[in-house]
Amino acid sequence: MKRSEHGFVVAEWVAAVAFLLIPTLWLVLSVAAFPERIGMAQLAADEAGKQIVQSNGTTTADLQTDAIQTVKDVLIANMKLHDDAAHPKDQDFLSKINSSTVAVQSFDKGGSTVDGLSPGGTVTVTVDLPTPLVLTGNPATAFCCKRAHTEPVDNYRSFGP
Repeated sequence: MKRSEHGFVVAEWVAAVAFLLIPTLWLVLSVAAFPERIGMAQLAADEAGKQIVQSNGTTTADLQTDAIQTVKDVLIANMKLHDDAAHPKDQDFLSKINSSTVAVQSFDKGGSTVDGLSPGGTVTVTVDLPTPLVLTGNPATAFCCKRAHTEPVDNYRSFGP
């Protein structure tokens, strides 16, 4: 018995590449950005926490302003971003680093929330960096990498006038 099948190899390869290989490559490229953004979010939270426990901020709002600026500085230094008119995509990304993506909470020795720094207490900084999909670049299709860092405030820290 003889089969009457005749394969068309070129069409099968084109279909395999179009429907299997290209989406797999897109997925691999998209996932590759996650470890970098997770590391950047953690580094930014660590540095912001260390910076604000040494600041003279008297309120949590002051501490949050300091934390936002520190996060931006860390991202500019480590992700090679530029905060100038010649790089509008970088400026757009940095403009999203604000009070909705950087949160600061201060606690006293007992763990109660306080406004500002408290000797012997802690400060927790949470950074939430958006990670857009590689090929779309659309912020609506972004995932967020959220990382937090808690930094202790020195028991004998004196605060300025």
